[in-house]
Amino acid sequence: MGIPFIADALTWEAGADTGTYSWYDGGSWHEKLKNSTGLAPQERGYVDIEKAPERAQRLHEFMAPHYTHMHAHRLKPVANAS
Repeated sequence: MGIPFIADALTWEAGADTGTYSWYDGGSWHEKLKNSTGLAPQERGYVDIEKAPERAQRLHEFMAPHYTHMHAHRLKPVANAS
């Protein structure tokens, strides 16, 4: 692809200048990102949409059909045909 590998880009100092950045909803994902120090596997967390705030439920209802459509057309690995 012609993009150079930059090892220093894999780590950074935790924290953020909150005067410069706007964290969309202050949710846990953004908090984890703000406090991270590099690329590392993250523990998956799931939220019961019925227990989510009303705003999140409306957004989920609006967006779910789009994600379902994209999922149906996702790239899928194929077995090696050799």
